[in-house]
Amino acid sequence: MRSETLSYQVAIPAPEKGWLETQEVGDELLEATVQKRLGNRIRDLRIVRSERGVILQGRVPTYYAKQLAQHAILELGQPVAANQIEVQ
Repeated sequence: MRSETLSYQVAIPAPEKGWLETQEVGDELLEATVQKRLGNRIRDLRIVRSERGVILQGRVPTYYAKQLAQHAILELGQPVAANQIEVQ
């Protein structure tokens, strides 16, 4: 019995313009992403930057909506320093 070693080469395309190439994402993109995810469920949305990450502020009707807002930021690779969104 003969043993063979197989090797594969994988080509990974270079990122296209507009891809998130750095950790720093613009506040407008963060806000637009949260607004898109939550629609009319969030009021007075405010994104604040701190040394530790993003601070979310605003008002939502449920804890689920608050969690969705936080996960929208995390999916963009941004750390959430605080979620100060109020549930009303």
